[in-house]
Amino acid sequence: MDPSDMPTSWPGSAEHQRLLRAMTAYHAWQPWALAFIVFGSVGRGNWHADSDLDLDVVIADDAQIEPVAEIMRLCEAIGEQPALIAPRSGDDGEVVLASLADFSIRYHPMAATSPNILSSMQVLWGRLTEEQIRAAGLANAQYEAQEPATLLALCVRAALYVSKSLARGRLWSALASLEEARDLLMELAMPDAERGMQAFEQAAPPETQALLARIVATWDAASVRAALLALCDLLSTRLDAFTASSDGQPRLTPGEADALDAIRARLSASSSGE
Repeated sequence: MDPSDMPTSWPGSAEHQRLLRAMTAYHAWQPWALAFIVFGSVGRGNWHADSDLDLDVVIADDAQIEPVAEIMRLCEAIGEQPALIAPRSGDDGEVVLASLADFSIRYHPMAATSPNILSSMQVLWGRLTEEQIRAAGLANAQYEAQEPATLLALCVRAALYVSKSLARGRLWSALASLEEARDLLMELAMPDAERGMQAFEQAAPPETQALLARIVATWDAASVRAALLALCDLLSTRLDAFTASSDGQPRLTPGEADALDAIRARLSASSSGE
């Protein structure tokens, strides 16, 4: 695709579109860039004016991109001042502009395309076809997805960590483990959906969302205890309802069921001792 061959229409708000036009034009002139993609809520079409931009750049196999330095060059080229740049996984960065507009961007060769972008991606410019990018992402799906039994085991482990953190008075650690359990449960319920709370809200049935909503706590030991009991209840008795939309219903092993019973007993003992 020639750099002048840009979309005739752009997704998102007027501000999203302004940034996407400038960023697309920048990448179209980079010899190492093979495709520039927007995904997430803006790519899907259910954006809000405050939605961030989720961006993906497919680069040549031999390209060496240092994300922070490249993001600085990108911002300078499009006339924006970054307020902060936070690298996360070594090939990406979270960016907040001085205007408070924000975006995330990842640089990777085609073979490392994530399957999580496929359901909402729009290829705004590229020397590659959408079909090529989609095939690369699908090839990685089998490596990123965890087996349901593994996800279930990790949920039980997270429940144990919540229990231990409560016993030690470490509310931050307990809340972090509850968040981990919710992430695992979202993947367990919707294994083929794009990850993240927003995608879960769009795709999951109301009953599934209601069950997950019970596993939310505030900065209070009683609230964390209630959320933990709800987690144990979901894993022990409500799993069929929660995962009704997914294939291969997971089942607790006898050991996992015993562990959940032990967590409940520990909670009961600590409550009666207060």
